[in-house]
Amino acid sequence: YQKMLPIALYALIASIVVRPMNSPRLSKLDAYDVIWNSPSKDAAGSMPIGNGEVVLNVWVEDKTGDLLFYIGRTDSLSEICRVLKLGGVRVHLEPNPFKGATDFRQHLMLRDGRIEVTGGGARLSLFVDSASNTIAVSGTFPRPSVVTATVECWRNAARPLPKAEWHSAWAVHDAPFPLVESGDVFLADDSDCVTWYHRNETSVVPQVLANQSLTGLKGTFDPLLHRTFGGRLSGKAFDRRSERSIQSRRPVTAFELSIATHTAQTASVDEWLR
Repeated sequence: YQKMLPIALYALIASIVVRPMNSPRLSKLDAYDVIWNSPSKDAAGSMPIGNGEVVLNVWVEDKTGDLLFYIGRTDSLSEICRVLKLGGVRVHLEPNPFKGATDFRQHLMLRDGRIEVTGGGARLSLFVDSASNTIAVSGTFPRPSVVTATVECWRNAARPLPKAEWHSAWAVHDAPFPLVESGDVFLADDSDCVTWYHRNETSVVPQVLANQSLTGLKGTFDPLLHRTFGGRLSGKAFDRRSERSIQSRRPVTAFELSIATHTAQTASVDEWLR
């Protein structure tokens, strides 16, 4: 009996490994796809997608027909140890086939790890690459449209955290010192791309260690100081139109955009950029 048990287990494992992809059991995954038949008012109606490190909240705005998504990372920690969004991206089409479309459809395709938006004869596709922490957005249209992609940022200057938001900084909740986060930086001379970052030039870690009587303890380190996170928005045949936006050089019937994201503790911004 003891010899037969491992053999039976190996046989079971083999039957799972060699099960064909079109088997009834695996095809049940498709039944859990999420499909929406109308755009959303705001981020409260967003659809999640990600690769385990980078996560997005995706929706199409009913008022404008624009595609919007927030970008998050698990390691984008601020000076006061809050997990921050990298920012948002708005993709605007002119003319816009989704605005007022009666056949609108937003489909989270679990098997592909992709969101597809269709309507008015147009199709958008969005996914997060599983290996490079890069977001890919592409689209096709029945007639030429001008495509504008804009990074939306709300950290435009240093900001003390109001008491109503202290719960999001639980590690330093009720701290006897101001909780301040710096503003994000957009590179002014980045050719036809938009590159932005948040960099921690200060850190609450020394104060937290002191409060716990751990200052100077062997093995302790600061995981927040000089942590830098952000992204780069680019597209083939796109030109930079402003500090935060790029635009297709002419009306197009197809486009591709890429948003690369990165987080690292580096000695300088140049090192992070490289």
